[in-house]
Amino acid sequence: MDAVIPSGSLFADRYRIDEVLGTGAQKTTYLAWDTKAGRPVALAILSADAEPAIGQHEAALLAGVGPHDNIVTLYDFGVEADRHFLALEYLPGGELRDHCHNDQHGAGQVPMPEFFRWARQLCRSISQIHQYRIIHRDISATNIWLDARGVTHLGDFDTAVFLDDPQPAPHDFSTTESYPAPELLAGAVGDVRTDIYSLGAVFHELLTGTVPPAPTGPGVAIPPPSQSRDDVPASLDDLILSMLAEDPAARPASADAVLAALRKIEPTADLETLIANGENATVEFKQTMRWDIEASKTSAEVLKMAVKAVCSFLNGDGGTLLIGVSDTGELTGLADDIGALTKPSLDGFELAFRQGLANGLDPDAGHLVTLSFPTVRGVQICRVEVKPAPTPVFLVGKSVPPEFRVRKGNASPALDVKDAYEYIREHWG
Repeated sequence: MDAVIPSGSLFADRYRIDEVLGTGAQKTTYLAWDTKAGRPVALAILSADAEPAIGQHEAALLAGVGPHDNIVTLYDFGVEADRHFLALEYLPGGELRDHCHNDQHGAGQVPMPEFFRWARQLCRSISQIHQYRIIHRDISATNIWLDARGVTHLGDFDTAVFLDDPQPAPHDFSTTESYPAPELLAGAVGDVRTDIYSLGAVFHELLTGTVPPAPTGPGVAIPPPSQSRDDVPASLDDLILSMLAEDPAARPASADAVLAALRKIEPTADLETLIANGENATVEFKQTMRWDIEASKTSAEVLKMAVKAVCSFLNGDGGTLLIGVSDTGELTGLADDIGALTKPSLDGFELAFRQGLANGLDPDAGHLVTLSFPTVRGVQICRVEVKPAPTPVFLVGKSVPPEFRVRKGNASPALDVKDAYEYIREHWG
C-alpha cells in the first residue's frame, strides 16, 4: 500500500488533501478540496501497483450512467505521477451501514418511513444502471452513501461489468462487508437478478440491524425481518425473502418490479401492526360505519359511535379509527355499509361519514379528519386519521345535551361538567 498523502498537500495541481476517508486493497479515498471548482470532493487515488484498467473501467461506468440523483457523481478522472485518480461527489452523510447500526434507531433498526424512502431511492439507482446493461455486483450498505439531505447514492463500481462485454475472470468476493449472490460465489458473472439479491440483503440489514447469513451452502435459512421487529408486515417479509432466493429465477425480475411492490406495501405497512396491537389510546376499531349487524339495517346510533370516537381523538392527541375491523381485529370490510348506500361507492361512503361528522360535532372539525381506503390482506377498509383540535369539540345530537368526550385507554367516555371544565382548562389553557 502506498504511503498516505499528507494533509494540506496539493494533488494534481488542483486537489488539496484534507483527510483520509477510507482505504482499500486498490485505492485510498481522501476528502479533498477542489481548488478550481471550489467544492469538496471524495478523491479516490489508485495505488501505484493497481491495474490502470480498474480506474478507467469505473470512470467509464460512472460517466455512462450519470448524472443521477441516487448515484455518486464523477467530476474528474486522470493520471498523476502514474497513479490514476477519480474525483467524486463528496457525500457528508456517511455510509448507509453506519445508519443500519446506529443506536438512535434502536438496535440499528431504521424507522419504517425511513426504510421505504431509502428503499425506493436504491431501486431507482439500480434500475438506472440496469438500463445501461450494467450490473454492479457489489451492492452493500458500505457502498451506499448519504448526502446532507439523507438521500442515498450508490457508488464503488470497480467490480461492476457491462453485460455485453466479454466475461471477466472470476472475482474473489468478500462476504464480510458485501452480500454476494450465490451465483457470484460459484464463479458466474451474474445478471440483473444478482443485484436484486444484494439489494434484498441491504433491505434486510436496514430493517434488522444485522447482515443476513451468507449463502455458504444450499438451503441456508434467512430469517424474515419480522423476527427482529414487530412492525414489518408479512408482505414485506415475502418481498425481501424472494429477493434473497437462492435460485435467481425465483427473485423479482427487475428493480422496477421491486419498486412497484414497495409502493403497494408502503401505504398499509403500519396497518398490520396497528391491527395486531389492538385498540388503545390512539386506535379504535369499528366493524361498520352505520350498519346494524343484528338488525340488518342502517342505524344512526351505530354512526354516532364512530363519530364519538372521532370526537374523543379531536379532544386528545389525535388518533386512528379503522372501519371494517372488528373489536377482535378481524378484517370485515366495508361491503355492508357500501351496499346500503343509494349510490354504492367509496365516495358515497365518505360522504355519509362526513355528513355524520357535520351533524354530530360542534364546532365543525371535518378539516381535521382524513379518510383513505387501504386494502389489507385483500380486504378493503376505511382508515380515518384524526388530528388534535385547536379548541374543544362537543358531541351533539337532537334533543340531547352536548357531551364532551376524551380518550381514556381504549374507551371514549363523556366527562361531567366539572371534569370537562378542568380538562379543557389544562389542555387548551
